[in-house]
Amino acid sequence: MLETSLDYSILVFVAVVGLVQAAVTYNNVSRLSFFKQKRVAYISAVLLTGGALTGFFTWNYWEVTGVVEGSQQFGLFVLSSFIALVFTYSLGSLINSRKVKEMVVRFGGYVTTKSTVVLDLKKKRNGNGKK
Repeated sequence: MLETSLDYSILVFVAVVGLVQAAVTYNNVSRLSFFKQKRVAYISAVLLTGGALTGFFTWNYWEVTGVVEGSQQFGLFVLSSFIALVFTYSLGSLINSRKVKEMVVRFGGYVTTKSTVVLDLKKKRNGNGKK
Protein backbone atom coordinates (compact mmCIF):
# COMPACT_ATOMS: atom_id res chain seq x y z
CA MET A 1 0.00 0.00 0.00
CA LEU A 2 2.85 2.39 0.80
CA GLU A 3 4.46 1.70 -2.57
CA THR A 4 1.19 2.50 -4.37
CA SER A 5 0.81 5.76 -2.46
CA LEU A 6 4.39 6.71 -3.25
CA ASP A 7 3.85 5.98 -6.95
CA TYR A 8 0.74 8.16 -6.97
CA SER A 9 2.53 10.98 -5.13
CA ILE A 10 5.45 10.94 -7.56
CA LEU A 11 3.11 11.07 -10.56
CA VAL A 12 1.23 14.04 -9.09
CA PHE A 13 4.51 15.80 -8.24
CA VAL A 14 5.84 15.39 -11.79
CA ALA A 15 2.55 16.49 -13.37
CA VAL A 16 2.31 19.62 -11.22
CA VAL A 17 5.93 20.60 -11.89
CA GLY A 18 5.28 20.23 -15.62
CA LEU A 19 2.09 22.29 -15.48
CA VAL A 20 3.70 25.02 -13.40
CA GLN A 21 6.63 25.21 -15.82
CA ALA A 22 4.22 25.56 -18.75
CA ALA A 23 2.29 28.32 -16.94
CA VAL A 24 5.48 30.12 -15.89
CA THR A 25 6.84 30.02 -19.43
CA TYR A 26 3.56 31.18 -20.98
CA ASN A 27 3.29 34.13 -18.55
CA ASN A 28 6.97 35.13 -18.93
CA VAL A 29 7.80 34.72 -15.26
CA SER A 30 11.42 34.02 -16.02
CA ARG A 31 12.57 33.83 -12.41
CA LEU A 32 10.62 30.62 -11.82
CA SER A 33 11.52 28.96 -15.10
CA PHE A 34 14.13 26.20 -15.11
CA PHE A 35 15.26 27.01 -18.66
CA LYS A 36 16.27 30.18 -20.51
CA GLN A 37 14.74 29.25 -23.85
CA LYS A 38 10.96 29.05 -24.16
CA ARG A 39 11.08 26.14 -26.58
CA VAL A 40 13.10 23.99 -24.18
CA ALA A 41 10.82 24.96 -21.30
CA TYR A 42 7.69 24.00 -23.24
CA ILE A 43 9.21 20.70 -24.38
CA SER A 44 10.19 19.81 -20.81
CA ALA A 45 6.71 20.77 -19.57
CA VAL A 46 5.06 18.55 -22.18
CA LEU A 47 7.39 15.66 -21.39
CA LEU A 48 6.87 15.94 -17.63
CA THR A 49 3.11 16.32 -17.80
CA GLY A 50 2.72 13.79 -20.61
CA GLY A 51 4.81 11.23 -18.77
CA ALA A 52 2.77 11.65 -15.61
CA LEU A 53 -0.52 11.42 -17.50
CA THR A 54 0.71 8.28 -19.24
CA GLY A 55 1.43 6.85 -15.80
CA PHE A 56 -2.06 7.73 -14.61
CA PHE A 57 -3.79 6.28 -17.68
CA THR A 58 -1.78 3.04 -17.56
CA TRP A 59 -2.08 2.70 -13.79
CA ASN A 60 -4.03 -0.59 -13.92
CA TYR A 61 -1.45 -2.23 -16.17
CA TRP A 62 1.51 -1.75 -13.86
CA GLU A 63 -0.36 -1.57 -10.51
CA VAL A 64 -2.70 -4.55 -10.84
CA THR A 65 -3.94 -4.51 -7.26
CA GLY A 66 -2.94 -0.97 -6.38
CA VAL A 67 -5.78 1.31 -5.33
CA VAL A 68 -5.46 4.60 -3.48
CA GLU A 69 -8.54 5.35 -1.36
CA GLY A 70 -10.47 8.58 -1.96
CA SER A 71 -9.54 10.50 1.20
CA GLN A 72 -5.97 9.24 1.03
CA GLN A 73 -5.83 10.24 -2.64
CA PHE A 74 -6.99 13.78 -1.79
CA GLY A 75 -4.40 14.13 0.96
CA LEU A 76 -1.60 12.82 -1.24
CA PHE A 77 -2.67 15.12 -4.08
CA VAL A 78 -2.65 18.22 -1.87
CA LEU A 79 0.67 17.29 -0.25
CA SER A 80 2.37 16.41 -3.55
CA SER A 81 1.07 19.59 -5.21
CA PHE A 82 2.35 21.73 -2.33
CA ILE A 83 5.76 20.03 -2.43
CA ALA A 84 5.90 20.53 -6.22
CA LEU A 85 5.13 24.25 -5.86
CA VAL A 86 7.79 24.68 -3.16
CA PHE A 87 10.25 22.70 -5.29
CA THR A 88 9.54 24.85 -8.35
CA TYR A 89 9.82 28.08 -6.35
CA SER A 90 13.08 26.97 -4.71
CA LEU A 91 14.81 25.49 -7.74
CA GLY A 92 13.69 28.33 -10.02
CA SER A 93 14.99 30.89 -7.55
CA LEU A 94 18.28 29.01 -7.14
CA ILE A 95 18.83 28.70 -10.89
CA ASN A 96 17.97 32.32 -11.60
CA SER A 97 19.50 33.97 -8.52
CA ARG A 98 22.79 34.57 -10.30
CA LYS A 99 21.14 36.58 -13.07
CA VAL A 100 19.60 39.26 -10.88
CA LYS A 101 21.36 42.12 -9.12
CA GLU A 102 20.42 42.52 -5.49
CA MET A 103 18.74 45.88 -4.96
CA VAL A 104 17.56 46.58 -1.46
CA VAL A 105 14.43 48.69 -1.22
CA ARG A 106 12.85 50.04 1.96
CA PHE A 107 9.08 49.96 1.84
CA GLY A 108 6.88 50.50 4.86
CA GLY A 109 9.59 49.54 7.35
CA TYR A 110 10.31 46.22 5.67
CA VAL A 111 13.49 45.45 3.81
CA THR A 112 12.84 43.57 0.61
CA THR A 113 14.87 42.86 -2.49
CA LYS A 114 13.72 43.66 -5.97
CA SER A 115 15.12 40.36 -7.13
CA THR A 116 12.65 38.27 -5.20
CA VAL A 117 10.21 36.23 -7.17
CA VAL A 118 7.25 37.40 -5.10
CA LEU A 119 7.74 41.01 -6.18
CA ASP A 120 8.13 39.91 -9.78
CA LEU A 121 4.85 38.00 -9.61
CA LYS A 122 3.10 40.98 -8.03
CA LYS A 123 4.30 43.23 -10.84
CA LYS A 124 3.08 40.75 -13.45
CA ARG A 125 -0.35 40.55 -11.81
CA ASN A 126 -0.74 44.35 -11.69
CA GLY A 127 0.40 44.76 -15.29
CA ASN A 128 3.54 46.69 -14.37
CA GLY A 129 5.99 43.96 -15.34
CA LYS A 130 8.10 43.85 -18.47
CA LYS A 131 6.94 41.60 -21.25
